[in-house]
Order: sequence, then structure tokens, then C-alpha cells
Amino acid sequence: MNKRLKKKLELEQTIKILNKNYKVLNKEILDIEIVQSRNALATNKEFTSLRKALIDQQELTHALSEALAELQDYVLNDLTNKRPFWQFWK
Repeated sequence: MNKRLKKKLELEQTIKILNKNYKVLNKEILDIEIVQSRNALATNKEFTSLRKALIDQQELTHALSEALAELQDYVLNDLTNKRPFWQFWK
């Protein structure tokens, strides 16, 4: 075998090895991207559920504050419109 043919075969073999390694690296990169995508999706779902829980909590707090205000109005109106009960005991 002459030197030129030998060098050509060595280069072809090196190219085959590089292509094989390139395919392996591409597969690993794809696997990493899939995992990152799944993690991002899970994080997004968690964030969405936390945001919904926070909104529900805010709505509940608002409803409770309105109910408390109505109760305070009722109690204040009841106390101002009636005579205190202890005056009946004199």
C-alpha cells in the first residue's frame, strides 16, 4: 500500500470515529434538552398552581374582610339603635 492510500484510509477511519462520537454527543444533548424541557414544564405547572392558590387565598381574604365589615356594621347599628340591656335591670 502506498503512503497516500494508507493516509486516506486513516483519515476515513478517523472520520468514522468522529461521526460516531458526534452522534453520541447529539443524542446526549437531545436527552439533556428533553430533561430540561420536562423540568421547565413541571416548574411552570407548579408556578401556575401556586399562582392559582395565591389568587384563591386573596379572594378568600377579600370575602372574609367584606363579611367582617358587614358584621361590624350590624353590631354597631344594633348597639346604636337599642338601649343597653343593663338599664332594664335598674
